[in-house]
Amino acid sequence: MKKSILSCYLLAGILLLSGCGGSVGQAGAPAFDPPEESVAAIGSAEDGTAAAPASPPSEPASGSKSLASVGVTASASPADASSQPPVSSAPASEPASPGEESSYSCGELTLGEGDAAVKLPLSCIRGTYGLDAPRTQEPPSPIQIDGYSVSPAMSAKLAGYWLSEGWDDPARGLLLLAPNHWTVRQGEIGANGSSAIRVEDPRDSNQYVRFQDDGACVGCIASQIGAYFPELRTWAEESGFPPLNTPDFQKQSLLNPNFMFYSREPKAKELEVLGVAYQEHDGDPVFRSFEVQLPVSRHDEAIALLQFFLFQNGYSGEPLK
Repeated sequence: MKKSILSCYLLAGILLLSGCGGSVGQAGAPAFDPPEESVAAIGSAEDGTAAAPASPPSEPASGSKSLASVGVTASASPADASSQPPVSSAPASEPASPGEESSYSCGELTLGEGDAAVKLPLSCIRGTYGLDAPRTQEPPSPIQIDGYSVSPAMSAKLAGYWLSEGWDDPARGLLLLAPNHWTVRQGEIGANGSSAIRVEDPRDSNQYVRFQDDGACVGCIASQIGAYFPELRTWAEESGFPPLNTPDFQKQSLLNPNFMFYSREPKAKELEVLGVAYQEHDGDPVFRSFEVQLPVSRHDEAIALLQFFLFQNGYSGEPLK
């Protein structure tokens, strides 16, 4: 852990990136808004194999799940260091210009196989990047996800949202599920590999889906792990990064040592906030979270979105309820 932190500080000094720190929102990283901060990466290629998850511009974090376990058709194997995007002194790409939509239709997403297969519309996000990278790259279409499906009635309500990681390979990106026809409010890839996506109901910003990955920011990761996993709070403090913001949890349920299912205080009594946090803290640490705030009457829809996040990150336990 000490070597990881030292390496991160050295990288930050050399590249002027914020690879480490006790909080998100530093230079080179997406400006998260804790605790409202949540997809493992999907990749597709033409050879029919599965792809690697999103990772910072370095070796993939130990314990992070490759998409081989997710069953994405059409994908390449993890890129090695030689294929990582070069560090550039050019300014980060600009967000969508005034009047330009933050996302656009770019194909379709198929969940499941055979009789269980359902098709969802796919939207590509016009993101911002901490490195000199193209603002958008469309994935090979259609994207096929084997091993996970939803009912036809549920599929009529949902869509896939894709954010390119900005690599030369257009198959490398982040994919999440959210209600169809929602508005993308945030889509960022930080220079340290961190990422954030937020999609909202255009009529009510209190209804949202939010994804966060702390990338290579070791201090951010340790602090977040300590905040979301009570049994690891001491570990975070001893690592030198105590939790800075602990969400207002109503309930927490440890699904297994790596996954925490939780609920938080909603913005209004007719709403509910449900989320899942994923962590690895042995070796190179990992922290990702996915959170949904929807009306209580749409509980099953929220569960389907969270279950997809779990599926992407290799969870194989009991389904959420």
